[in-house]
Amino acid sequence: MGVSKNDREAGIGSKLLEMAAADLLGNYGAETVKLCVDSKNKKALSIYKNLALELYVL
Repeated sequence: MGVSKNDREAGIGSKLLEMAAADLLGNYGAETVKLCVDSKNKKALSIYKNLALELYVL
């Protein structure tokens, strides 16, 4: 999942992630949602932290 460069910094990525997680947890019976991201992707890590997601950096 991603957001085009022209639409970044508008909260779209956070909203997409919130909606996807809610859908998986609420409609598909998922107990957890795990994400993989490059540890150098500071923007994505910042979004995950702002959403209070638990991070495990490998």
